[in-house]
Amino acid sequence: MLTLFRSSFSSNPWVSRIIEHTGGYEREDVAKFHKDTSGGARIQRAGHEQPPENRIWFEMHSLYNDSLIAQMPVEAFTSAFQAAFVKELFTSSEWTEVQILGFLRRHMFNAATIATFGPRILETNPGFVDVFWEYEKYAEGLSFGLPSFLNTRARQARDRFNAQCGKWFEMADREFDWQGGDVSPDEEFEPVFGSRLSRRLAQWGKSFRFSRKTMGGVYGLIFFG
Repeated sequence: MLTLFRSSFSSNPWVSRIIEHTGGYEREDVAKFHKDTSGGARIQRAGHEQPPENRIWFEMHSLYNDSLIAQMPVEAFTSAFQAAFVKELFTSSEWTEVQILGFLRRHMFNAATIATFGPRILETNPGFVDVFWEYEKYAEGLSFGLPSFLNTRARQARDRFNAQCGKWFEMADREFDWQGGDVSPDEEFEPVFGSRLSRRLAQWGKSFRFSRKTMGGVYGLIFFG
């Protein structure tokens, strides 16, 4: 995901197609990316300077750098994933035969989801895993932006998954204490949003006034990435 949105690609029309069609962002929010031609690096492109509040690409790259590459977030995710995966492995007290691929697609996905977004997103959305894998089948092809009448099933799968992500985001945004509370900005994990990456994505989207539909797509693309 970080490679996909690195600064050298920030003006690439392909990225715009991904966020609009694979992510399902609202057109009004996609336009905010088009408007910012300053690039994703700290130093703005000459002749394309933007005020700080319009630098959507730079803010996105910064949060990915701080939340995906830095040592502490990586170590925190690894620890949270291991703990969640161990619980998934011991969901049954009896010996049973399983298909490896199906087992990993469900239980490894659950562990990664809990480590990144906390347990509430699974509790809020029964069938979340199956809805994701249905979306995942079509996600890459969606980026070509075929008309809806040629791509109805794919768009429906994307919209179902994004709606579940949006439902959880709205709940988390409502319950999280944005005024400070007991969570410092750099704390790696808390029970509402989960990881710092998840919390910072919410802050980023809110700062650019993304719609609920777009925020569902923001988190949907993270799952796919």
